[in-house]
Amino acid sequence: MLTGNIRTKLWKKKCPMSQIKKLGYLLLTIFILASCRDRSDSSLVKADKVCKVAVIMPSESQARWDRVAKWALDNIDMAQQGLQKHIRLELEWLDENAAGWEELAARVVDDDSYVAIIGPQLSVHARRMAQLCQKKKKTLILPIATSTEFQRSFAGSGYVWNLSQSDITQCELLLSQAKLSECKEISLLTSDDDYGKSFSDWFAFQVTELGMTVEDIVVYHSENQIREAVRTQYNKPLKYNKALIFAPGSKEDALIFDDELSKLKASVSGFFEFPLLLCSDVMNSPFLLSHLKYSKYEGLSPSATPESGFNSIYQVKYGEEPLSGEAHLFDAITLLSYALTRQEATGESLNDAILAVVDGKTAWNVGWLKDDMCRTFSMLQAGVDVNLSGVTGPSMNVPMPVCSIQLIAIGCCETVRMLLWNTFLLMEALIRYPLPRPGNGRTIICFRSTMTSRTFSILSFKTGGQ
Repeated sequence: MLTGNIRTKLWKKKCPMSQIKKLGYLLLTIFILASCRDRSDSSLVKADKVCKVAVIMPSESQARWDRVAKWALDNIDMAQQGLQKHIRLELEWLDENAAGWEELAARVVDDDSYVAIIGPQLSVHARRMAQLCQKKKKTLILPIATSTEFQRSFAGSGYVWNLSQSDITQCELLLSQAKLSECKEISLLTSDDDYGKSFSDWFAFQVTELGMTVEDIVVYHSENQIREAVRTQYNKPLKYNKALIFAPGSKEDALIFDDELSKLKASVSGFFEFPLLLCSDVMNSPFLLSHLKYSKYEGLSPSATPESGFNSIYQVKYGEEPLSGEAHLFDAITLLSYALTRQEATGESLNDAILAVVDGKTAWNVGWLKDDMCRTFSMLQAGVDVNLSGVTGPSMNVPMPVCSIQLIAIGCCETVRMLLWNTFLLMEALIRYPLPRPGNGRTIICFRSTMTSRTFSILSFKTGGQ
C-alpha cells in the first residue's frame, strides 16, 4: 500500500557495498525489533470480543499460510495493548480441495458465529463461495482470486472484497515481458474456465496494442490438448522470436504441461530449444515448486510491495521468499481486524465497515507494523477514518485495492525488484538496463501507463539450464 521510486534503486548502485550492507542490517534490525516479537508479550491483552473467521485454501499451502496468519494475529494483539477495547480473531482452516468442501463452506455461511470468510484461492471456487454467501451477504475476503469475469460479476455485491488485481493485468505484464524480450509472435495456452477466460478474452487485443502478432490461442479442455499444444510449440521453426503465455487452470494442468515438456527435452541429446515460456501465478505454488522438472519457467506472482519491508522481514523470520498469496492473507486478516474495530465503534454492518475502512480519507497511516497499527486501532475506536497502508498496496480502490505483482523465475532463489507503474495498457518501457553481473541476462524494467499510476513491483530474469 505504499509507493516507492526509482531513485532508491539507483542510489544503491552508487554506494560502497559495505555501507549498503550496514544500512540494510540496521533497517532489518529495526523492522524485526518493531514487528517480530514473541506472542507471549501479547498474552496480556484480554479480548473484549473474539471473532471466528473461516480461512478456505488448499491444504498444501496451510503450513506457510498458517505462520503468516499467526504473524498477523501477533501484530494485531500487540498493537491493541493499552487501548480501551480489544478485538481478537480466531481462525479455522478449511481445505478447498477436499471432497465435499462446498457442503462445509455452506455450513460456515449459515453459521452466524463466523463473522467472515477469507478465501478460497482458486477463482472457480471463489465464484461458488460468493454464490453461497449471497443470501446472507456474509463477508467474503479473497486474497488472490484473480478471474476478471468473477471480479466484474461481483464488483457491486457489497460483500465480496478482492485484494488483488484481475488477470487482465497479469496477461498484460506477461506480454510486456515478451515484448521486452524482443519476441514477435505470441501464443496463448490456457484453461476453459473463469480463470482462463480472463486471458483468452483480452489476449489478442493486448498483443496487437503492444505491436506483436498473435500466433496461436489454445483453450484446452483435456490432458491430450495440453500435451498436443506443447508438442506444437516445440515443432515450430524459428523459436527465437516466439513466446508462449501459459495460464493453467490448476496445478494438475501445470504438471501435465511440465511432464510433456520434460519428455521432449529428454528426447533431445543436444541443445533444447523452446519458445520463451511465461507463466501465470498458478505456477508459483509450494506444491509445484517441489514437483516441476523443467527448469526454465518465468512467471507472475502476487506479492508485497518491496518498499513495505514485508519481503525482507519474511526472509529473516523464515529463511525463504514469500510465495503467492501470503502477503495478501496478511493484509486480509489486518483489514478484517480494522473493520471489526470500526464496527464496534459505529454499530454498522461489517461490510459497511470494510467499505469505510478502505475508503477512509481523513488521515494517513503509513505502515503495517505494531506502532502504526496501534495508532490505526486507536483512531478507528474514536470513529476516525484512516487511509490504510498495508503490505500489498494502498487501498485506494473499492472493491479491488491495488496489489503488487512480481515477475519471478520459478525455483530461482536470487531476486531483483523494481516498481512497475501500470493499470490497463503498458504503453512504453521507461527503463531497461542489465544488472552489473556479467552473463546472467537479467534486466530491471519500469513501465508507466498513460492512464493512471497504480503501483506494481516486478522481477525479470531467466533461469539457467538448457
